[in-house]
Amino acid sequence: MDKHAAVEDLTLMMLHLTSFSEKTSGFLIRKAWKGYDFDTLDDLDDQGYLFGSNRSKSVTLTDEGVQRAEELLEQYGITLDSPSDEVPSFRFHLAFNFEELSCSRDLLVPKHTSFEDFHTMIQACLNWMNYHLYNFELVSHGEPQYIAHPHYETGEDPRADFLFYDEDEPESIWRDSTKTYLDDFFPATRTTLYSYDYGDGWEITIELLNQGEKIHQDRPICWSGNGDAPPEDVGGEGGFAHFLRVRDDESDEEHDHLAAWGENQGFERFVPRRANNRLARWSDWKQIAE
Repeated sequence: MDKHAAVEDLTLMMLHLTSFSEKTSGFLIRKAWKGYDFDTLDDLDDQGYLFGSNRSKSVTLTDEGVQRAEELLEQYGITLDSPSDEVPSFRFHLAFNFEELSCSRDLLVPKHTSFEDFHTMIQACLNWMNYHLYNFELVSHGEPQYIAHPHYETGEDPRADFLFYDEDEPESIWRDSTKTYLDDFFPATRTTLYSYDYGDGWEITIELLNQGEKIHQDRPICWSGNGDAPPEDVGGEGGFAHFLRVRDDESDEEHDHLAAWGENQGFERFVPRRANNRLARWSDWKQIAE
């Protein structure tokens, strides 16, 4: 087998392995991210294995493409998970509450996901290090809810230790993020606010866009996004704007230092493929916190 044929086989198998179901005009089709060599995708299109607009961020696998991919998987000795491993998902739009900069991601997440695991998935997607406190805030049936990991010693509401916690504010109901699930509130609730690192003060508004799409039960997907996510401990939006300006200006005397610091912090330009590679290993971010 020549190199080009091998790349075609591997690309088709990867497209199939990372594909997801989507209902269009009453039919379920298989779609996958288009983060592969364009010439190879064009060749697979010419062979009738897939199709998709040049402007689209995804491709659709044809029945022939699915069949050929499964034949190749068997040929290479790879066993697929059974269809029972696929579950309905929520599609969320995550947008940083920036004043000047812009950063957003669209994530497909299994419906029955704990808020603790959702937090971990967000950490993996943004390549954060999962070592700061976090919480989700939303309103359900007219009552404010505060969802966070329990206090590490008491196992109770963690806000008791917050110096900035104002007891005179309207009391919200604390819920343990390890025992509270997305489908406890969504889709009746449409939005939630995710806060992380109370020093840098990152706030992300999360909006429910859609539901029901099937994905692997342990494999959330970054469907799309724009803008770069800030690295840990960069100093809020102002620090991030300064970091980006200096990093992109090789003549700046701080350039080498901040570029090296950013690399050490895991900063990277947004690439969907990299985000999805991390999301496929999202549970590793639990171990980072531990």
